[in-house]
Amino acid sequence: MRINCYIILFLLCTSQPSIGQNTLGLPQIINYSKDDYHGGSHTRGIAQYPSGKMYFPNNETLISFDGNKVLLIK
Repeated sequence: MRINCYIILFLLCTSQPSIGQNTLGLPQIINYSKDDYHGGSHTRGIAQYPSGKMYFPNNETLISFDGNKVLLIK
């Protein structure tokens, strides 16, 4: 009985670090749906310019993203 208590105590103490994930240093990922930017559903490519802006052409419009907001270029 005493050995069982030690085994249970050991398992409880060693399983503590595996409860959560350390998110320090991981980038924040934000998913945008079609309703967020009112564009087409199929993106044809991705381009990033030296200014940092990213452009996403799709089957209805060209989408620009500057890191904070999504803009439509028609």
